[in-house]
Amino acid sequence: MTSKISLNFSPWGKPQATMESLVAQSYNEIPYEERNELLNELHGVADEFVETPQLIEERLRELENELKMITDKPEYEMAYSTSPDFVNSTSFRMMFLRSELFDVKRSAKRMVFHFRDKLAIFGRDLLAREILLSDLSQVEVEFFKQGRQQPLLQRDRGGRLLLFVVRQLEQEKMPMSSRLRIAWYYLMCCLDGDELTQKRGMVLIWWFFSKDTLTYTYSVTAKLVSLYRSLPLRLAGTHICSNDSRLRPFLNFGAQLLEHRLRLRLRFHFGTPQEIIYALMTFGVPRDILPIGEDGTTSSSLFHIWLKMRAEREKTIKENYDRNRLAATSEVRGVIVPGHFDVLLGRGKAIESSPGNNHLRFLISNHYEKYDEAARGEKNVICLWILGMIQKKGGKFMTKSGSDGWVEVPEAKAIDKISHDFRNYRVRGVGTLSSSNERQGTATKRSMDWN
Repeated sequence: MTSKISLNFSPWGKPQATMESLVAQSYNEIPYEERNELLNELHGVADEFVETPQLIEERLRELENELKMITDKPEYEMAYSTSPDFVNSTSFRMMFLRSELFDVKRSAKRMVFHFRDKLAIFGRDLLAREILLSDLSQVEVEFFKQGRQQPLLQRDRGGRLLLFVVRQLEQEKMPMSSRLRIAWYYLMCCLDGDELTQKRGMVLIWWFFSKDTLTYTYSVTAKLVSLYRSLPLRLAGTHICSNDSRLRPFLNFGAQLLEHRLRLRLRFHFGTPQEIIYALMTFGVPRDILPIGEDGTTSSSLFHIWLKMRAEREKTIKENYDRNRLAATSEVRGVIVPGHFDVLLGRGKAIESSPGNNHLRFLISNHYEKYDEAARGEKNVICLWILGMIQKKGGKFMTKSGSDGWVEVPEAKAIDKISHDFRNYRVRGVGTLSSSNERQGTATKRSMDWN
């Protein structure tokens, strides 16, 4: 059944509940402490769930027992019989545990749903291995390469991955099966080997800016929403942005299809591009990383950088698969999108202006006098202290390593980087580095907790 966005009623002729009233109702149904934790997560200021080796070992064992207790799981058993190494791999199972904050029962159900829907979408041949871009049809690949759905190359202030999705008419012409295959592929790409995204989740930004009249099929919306329970992702927030308030009836209906955990993390933003960008900034989304022009048009230039890195990564995965007959994703050690406080080694404006490198420069400028007056042995202690401050924030020192993406360097190399930046600070002088930081904008500094 299809309905135009100008309708103010649901398909059954009854007035729709507004998204705001649904969210308010859902908030009233949860305890006060849980409500605060959820709001903190939505705004990117929540504390990270603490994982310990003992907890991981215990929950993995409980997950195995819980899966054995589920009797109706033919698709899971089919995948297990095809490749037990893939189904049993710790890295694969950890994605499901993290998506449910180590709730074993919910994690086991999500795994069963995962293989059920994966079989329906991709068939038996692809059930027990990672989906690659080459597994999609040529039409699907060409659509995906347009960059209408792109993981951004910088995280928000909460360390969450930002996934930017542009709604367009071409997508409406695609079969539902293709939409599901593309969505499954790029969402799983975002989780592949990226522990930071698995732990802190991702934020979806849907950009509905169009001069065309769009029509929507409610059954399509329901299927896309149901895909969420099949994938091991943790949605920290979903922001739907548009310049057309006529979308509200459709979006209100879509909100009713969501379970309350997703509904509480859903926000609508209507207005001009600048108004919406400022609204997103209140949720921890940096302005500079959004691929949006002043008129609301979008760019996919950075997406092609991500796509190239992903292609190199998939080449390694495919080689591992061809050699070992399983998708050995654990052998791919790096990440495509570094963390918010990761210090990147290398050259180029994008690297120098990354939040982690700005953070390092800030620490060096604040401690340069102490470093300059210290004896040689004490200088190393100061470098170790700065390394510890960055690690306390969850940051790492990363370098680009071919198909592996960004990988962590040894501690000695990290210390060399800090020492090198101290020496550069002396050579260039205070004014040069200060002006460099000013060019990045004082807003970047204020958005980060340096203490």
